[in-house]
Amino acid sequence: MRIRTRSIFIMAFQGLTQATQLIIGMILVRLISKEMLGSYRQIMLVYSLMVGIFTLQVESSLYYFLPKYGSKKRRNIVTQTLFITTVISLFMSLAMFFSADIFARQFKNPEIAILIKIFACFPFFERIVQLLPAFLISLDKAIFSGFYSMLSTVVMIVAVVLIFLFGYGLTQVVYGKIIIEAIFAVIGILVMIYFSQSGQWRIDKNLLLEQLNYCWPLMATTTIGVINLKLDGVLISYYFSKEVYAVYSTGALELPLIALFTASIGSAIMPNMVAEADKGRLINSLNIWHQATRKSSLLIFPTFIFFLFCGYDFIVLMYTQDYSKATWPFLVYLTRLPVRVAIYGAMFKAIGQTKPLFYSAILSLVVNIIVSVVLLFAGRHGVLSYLGPSIGTALATFASGLFLLIILRKKLDIRFSQVMRWKELGRIFGLSLLCGAILWLIPVPVENLFIKLVIRFVLYVLLFFASLVLTKSLHSDEWELLRLPLVFIRRFFAPKGF
Repeated sequence: MRIRTRSIFIMAFQGLTQATQLIIGMILVRLISKEMLGSYRQIMLVYSLMVGIFTLQVESSLYYFLPKYGSKKRRNIVTQTLFITTVISLFMSLAMFFSADIFARQFKNPEIAILIKIFACFPFFERIVQLLPAFLISLDKAIFSGFYSMLSTVVMIVAVVLIFLFGYGLTQVVYGKIIIEAIFAVIGILVMIYFSQSGQWRIDKNLLLEQLNYCWPLMATTTIGVINLKLDGVLISYYFSKEVYAVYSTGALELPLIALFTASIGSAIMPNMVAEADKGRLINSLNIWHQATRKSSLLIFPTFIFFLFCGYDFIVLMYTQDYSKATWPFLVYLTRLPVRVAIYGAMFKAIGQTKPLFYSAILSLVVNIIVSVVLLFAGRHGVLSYLGPSIGTALATFASGLFLLIILRKKLDIRFSQVMRWKELGRIFGLSLLCGAILWLIPVPVENLFIKLVIRFVLYVLLFFASLVLTKSLHSDEWELLRLPLVFIRRFFAPKGF
C-alpha cells in the first residue's frame, strides 16, 4: 500500500476515533458534576502516569522489527512482545495499587483510592490493545488497524456515557472499562496469532535482547514525556480543588488534530523510512520525513491560527459557559501546535538510534519542572499559578524540538538549513497567519455561537485555500489528495456500466 493511501486510511479512522473522544468531553460536562468529572479524570491521570512511567514502548518496536525480519520470525516477535507486555503490566498494576492512597491524599480526594486499586488490573488488557494497531500497520493492514482502534475506542466511550446516563457512579464506570478492555485484548491476541504463520512460538534470546535494546531509550523517552504532559495535571490537582482541575483539564489538552496527523502520518511512513535507512539511503529517508512534515503543516498551521482567534468561542460551545476559564490553558497548549508539525523522533527510530530521544526528553522534563513549579508557587493561587504548569509544558516542547533538530543535523552531517524545509514551512505558516488576520477583521454579526463558529470556519478555509492557489503553494500530489473526495463521490453515484 502506498504511503499516501496508508496515511489516508489511518487518518480517517483516527479522525473518527479522536472525534468520539472529543464528544465524550462535551457529553460528560453536561451529564455529571464538576466534582465527579474531576474525580474521574484524576483516576485516568493516575493511570496515564503509571503507563508513562513503566511502559517499554514495545508497540513502537513492532514498526521496526516486523518489516526488518519479515514473516520468518513473526511468531517469535509476537511471543516475546506479549511476554514483555505482561511483565510490564504487572509492574504498572502493582504500582497503581500501592500508590492509590498516596495519590488520593495528595489530590485531597480520598474516595478515589479504592477506585484506583480496582482499576489496577486495567493495564493487563489495555497494553495488549495498544499492540495490535502497530502490529497490523507493520503488516500493511492499515484498514484493519484503524477499524480495531476506532471500534475499541467508540465502544468504551459509549459504555462510559451510558453508565453515567443511567445514574450509576464511578465504581460502575471503572468496572465497565475493565470488562470492555478485556474483551478487546482477547480479540487482539487472536488476530496476532491469525496473522503469524511463520516462526516459532518461543522467545529468541538474541532477538529479545535486540528488541529490549531498541526499546529502552523509547521507554525512558516515553516515561519522561508522559510525566512532562501529566505534570501540570498533578500540580493543579495538588494545588487546587478537584473542581478547578475539572475545568483546567478540559482546556489543557492537545487538539485531536495533533494526535491524528502526527501519529497517523508517523505510523504510515515508518515502514518506508526503515526500508530506506536499512539500505543506507538516509537522505531518502529524510526526504520522506520532509514530505510528511509539509503535508502535516497544511493542516496543522491553519488549525493553530484558526483556534488562536476562535479559542474562546470553541471552548464555550463545546463545554458551556461554566468551563469558560478552560480557554486559558487551551490557548497555552495551542502554542505547542506549530512545533508538533514534525514527527521529530521518526528519523531516529528509522535508523535505530533512539538514545537522542531519551536525552531530549530529559531536557524537556527539566525545563518543564523548573518553569511550572516556579510559576505555580509564584502566582500565589492566582492566574499565574493556574497557567504556570501549562506554560512549563509549552516551553518544554519547544526545547525538546530544537534539541532533536540539532542532533539530527549532526547525525546526517547536513546544514541546519537542510534539516527542515524551512522556506516551505514558513510560507505555509505565513499564509495561515495572513488569513487569520483577515478573518479577524471580517465582522460576523450572528448571536448563535455555533453558527458564528461555522461561518468563521468556512470563511477561513476558503481564504486559506485561495491563498494556496494564488501563491501556487500546492504540489501535484496534494491537488490529487484534494480531488479524492470528488472522485469518490462521482464513482459512487455514477450509473452502473459507465
